[in-house]
Amino acid sequence: PMRVLTLTQETTQAMSIELARIDRQAIDLQAGMFLTLVVSIEGQEHRRAYSISSACQQQQTVTVTIKRVKDGKVSNYLLDHIKVGDTLPVLGPSGAFVLDQTARQASSLLLVGGGSGITPLMSMIRSLLAEAQSPQITLLYANRCFAEVIFAQDLIAFANQHPQRLRIAHVLEQVDNNIDAAQGLLDKTMFSQQLTRLFGEQLPKDLQIFICGPSPMMLGIQDELAQRAWPK
Repeated sequence: PMRVLTLTQETTQAMSIELARIDRQAIDLQAGMFLTLVVSIEGQEHRRAYSISSACQQQQTVTVTIKRVKDGKVSNYLLDHIKVGDTLPVLGPSGAFVLDQTARQASSLLLVGGGSGITPLMSMIRSLLAEAQSPQITLLYANRCFAEVIFAQDLIAFANQHPQRLRIAHVLEQVDNNIDAAQGLLDKTMFSQQLTRLFGEQLPKDLQIFICGPSPMMLGIQDELAQRAWPK
């Protein structure tokens, strides 16, 4: 059982929920893992996995970030009804989409996110920047418009605080005049263009790439990397 400590409205459609164990024990996790929340709706139990967005070093509390999904029974219920002080049964942390030693020791990381796929990547960013040294991190983040960029202000702050360690590139379907972003969908062609813009013609040999987002985006990126004979 975990208690809701704080609720943070990230966008009009996404909220971060900070949780702590009722027994106040530490929460052992790796950046990129998820929690499974057990939610009762009209007497029926539902289980849904939500990625952790907080740093792995922050062991007394853990934060998941949830985006409203059309017809999403659990996500919409949580966003509409959860309150500070509520308790929830929680399973985990779980998951293999994590920063391993190979990634931590690489010179460069490329994190590619689409929409709410930023959530586990944000845990990785926060965890790495909390350490004295880390690979150079490049975040390529796709959304419909800047108003839907989850963690927008946190990302701006991190990039300003760590200009040598973190750079951020946005891809937006709708671009405002004052936003520096590529316009379009993050498909195979756009990803290829962004790779060249960010890294030049030659990718770093030990570059580690993490991808999280909608299936069409991920398939396009994987296709481009396969065409470049990038190791799976």
